[in-house]
Amino acid sequence: RNNNGEFYRTNETEKFITNFNLMRWCWITQKEWENYQKAITIIVDDREKSWLHIEDYFTQNNIPYVRQRLKSGDYTFKAVNEKIDYNFTKDIVVERKNSVSELASCFGQSRTRFESEFQRLKDNNTEVFMVIENDKYDDIIYGNYRSNIVPNSVEASLLSWMMRYDIKVVFCNKRNSGHVIHNILKYYLREFIKNTEKSNDNDKKWNTAWNMFW
Repeated sequence: RNNNGEFYRTNETEKFITNFNLMRWCWITQKEWENYQKAITIIVDDREKSWLHIEDYFTQNNIPYVRQRLKSGDYTFKAVNEKIDYNFTKDIVVERKNSVSELASCFGQSRTRFESEFQRLKDNNTEVFMVIENDKYDDIIYGNYRSNIVPNSVEASLLSWMMRYDIKVVFCNKRNSGHVIHNILKYYLREFIKNTEKSNDNDKKWNTAWNMFW
């Protein structure tokens, strides 16, 4: 306040605000991030079939996993260490399709069931990733799959569902599926921590700013 009791900004106040805005984006150290990665245990739906190649990848790379019944999706994770103890089952799921042929089947007789599941996930604000093995997007365009559903219908359904239910689709070679699934979950955790740390840091800075001004 000045001598008349009016509020005003000094040069020091302006400098604080500038520095505060620059510091809003915070992060953790590399060592802390490595510890968080070690906290990950991947949860695999106990109905998942033909996933030996993924299990082998987890085993060979010392990635912990457990099998249990999931309400949705094939893969998710939990993270437990001295700084975090959280199950991400309701936050993110990975749905795996072993080919475009299996994907096309979702748009046939199973369409209603799958669409209801994706709608429920969207209603719950769950992030959904779909990993499609072995094939490429081109295989949809040129009809290189086993199904009576024409390519235009498969492509239209896939793109519509991606936009309608916010599904992120990743095509990959089967031998890389374990790597892709692990990285999806790992980097989801990183963004979760980043946003949590940023929120906590901003709360502290806002309290400092509030006390400084008032």
